[in-house]
Amino acid sequence: RVLSPPFGMGSALAGRPAYGARWPVWRSLENKMEIDDHFRRAGVSTAPSEVVPVAEAPAATRRLASELGSVWVADNREGWHGGGEYVQWVRGSGDVASALEWFTGHADRVRVMPFLDGIPCSIHGYVTRRGISAFRPVEMLIARQVGSPRFRYLGMATTWDPPQDVRDRLRDAARQMGAYLARTVSYRGPFSIDGVLTVDGFLPTELNPRMSAGFGIQAARVGELKIGLLTRAVVEGDIDVDPEDLERLILDAADRQRSLRIGIPVAETRPADSIPIVISGDVIARTTGEPHGTLDIGPASSGSYVLIRPEDEHIPIGRSAAGLAVSTARLAAETWDLAIGDLQPAVDVGERST
Repeated sequence: RVLSPPFGMGSALAGRPAYGARWPVWRSLENKMEIDDHFRRAGVSTAPSEVVPVAEAPAATRRLASELGSVWVADNREGWHGGGEYVQWVRGSGDVASALEWFTGHADRVRVMPFLDGIPCSIHGYVTRRGISAFRPVEMLIARQVGSPRFRYLGMATTWDPPQDVRDRLRDAARQMGAYLARTVSYRGPFSIDGVLTVDGFLPTELNPRMSAGFGIQAARVGELKIGLLTRAVVEGDIDVDPEDLERLILDAADRQRSLRIGIPVAETRPADSIPIVISGDVIARTTGEPHGTLDIGPASSGSYVLIRPEDEHIPIGRSAAGLAVSTARLAAETWDLAIGDLQPAVDVGERST
């Protein structure tokens, strides 16, 4: 047998069966043209959206845009995509022509929905034969690029603490989705729901029925837990897991030890380097004093990769880390002359009281 990589390669490689491979029907659930229907059938509230041929996207935008515009995402004509790669923010009528031209070259259909103002975040669950585990919210550090329709993915954090009732509802949504996946496609293993916490509550935008980085950084806090191998065995049916035990094990560790993962791929090639940094509120700065960690750059397939390595005791807990991520990008751009561009953090608009 062979071990399947995280995103799956099908059921076999070189004539050998893949151990713990995702079922084809599970992989198909990542299709962004269909997920809103799955959310609604699972009882998870969504924002209004329309899936239309690219040529009809301008008309859908006129029907759906909020005061901040609309967001278009491409179908999977060119294969799986993520990290905001095939997503554009159409702020107004002036952006429609360029968006139409770009999507015409890359997609047959697009999903159009209102721009959702708030904190991008995800909630994770785990399906076993005995039930569903639900974990803590994870903030997705997605910055807005000034003067561009694109977003910039800067990483993720478990440092953000939404109000307890919001956290509870997010975890309830994970349990609803997990029960739906188990009932309809006999799903087993981890999954995530990505979305935005808006004034109207959490509204999902993606479903990832697989191991995701946001779940991985929580499970990694349980040092003895080999979650990848465990999941393959769960998928194969060789091991069963008590969902309450798994939930308590990971949730306790992830709440006790937080993670701040800010990483930025850049096109420029730079030699490996590291600078000492201090963290103060929403600002990361270079220091000659006692450091709170380092900001590193090194080679990567994109050209180079910037990564912050903060010491756990200096990671700020509670508020959104979006400002910290943007500050990191600015410091990296200044230090190593990188064309990252002018970024703005997502805004914590707070949930509207009901």
